[in-house]
Amino acid sequence: GDICAADYAGKAVVVVNASGELRFKYQGNLNPKPHYKSFQPFQIAKDVNQQILINDFPNNIVHVIDRDGKFLCYIEYPCTGGLSIDPEHNLLAGNHKSGEIRIIRYLQ
Repeated sequence: GDICAADYAGKAVVVVNASGELRFKYQGNLNPKPHYKSFQPFQIAKDVNQQILINDFPNNIVHVIDRDGKFLCYIEYPCTGGLSIDPEHNLLAGNHKSGEIRIIRYLQ
């Protein structure tokens, strides 16, 4: 029943409960890799494990966080043109420039 939104200008993913109360804000991994730019979420998706996948547009990667906002991992594959989860629980990552869609099996 939570509502998730990517706030690109605010540089955060905001999650509120069904009553509209703030559950958490995710503003990027607290220990980013040295060459990463400032976190700016562009698109989000939720998977079968209640994990939130976030397209970090400036860094061209996907952050995976748990349902409580804890950083789990990066999926370091270019994702600039869309983000979705298919019925088989694969990540679909689009490339804005080439028009390609990559299917990524990331769940074990």
